[in-house]
Amino acid sequence: MGRGLQELLIFHSFLENTRDSIVVKEYFSNEDGGFTGGTIICASVEKARHYGLTMQSIRGCTDYDLMPFEQAEKARQDDLWVMKNRKSLKNICETITHKNGETVRVSVTKFPWILPSGKLLGVMCIARDMGVAE
Repeated sequence: MGRGLQELLIFHSFLENTRDSIVVKEYFSNEDGGFTGGTIICASVEKARHYGLTMQSIRGCTDYDLMPFEQAEKARQDDLWVMKNRKSLKNICETITHKNGETVRVSVTKFPWILPSGKLLGVMCIARDMGVAE
């Protein structure tokens, strides 16, 4: 088995088994120096489960498809900051509403998805559950 295939299989197994909510979103640069997109290209089983979806069916969704508008807008603004500055946001406490209406506190870390060539592709996000919000 080649090293590249081995790494892909490890990553897929990680997404299937982690208890964290992980998502990778793709963005595109526009001519104004901004970004468009925000489409989920892969997510952990846990992330998909929160919205009643599977790892396959969550692909192509955006935060606006999954969360209340205010939460989706906050997530998008954080994504845009991460991409513009090419820096991480670490351990931000947020309240997220799942599809079933349950609200939970999470610790969110976001970092830019950058190729070795320097090309920016999007954002990777890890949210760790801190319990049900009061």
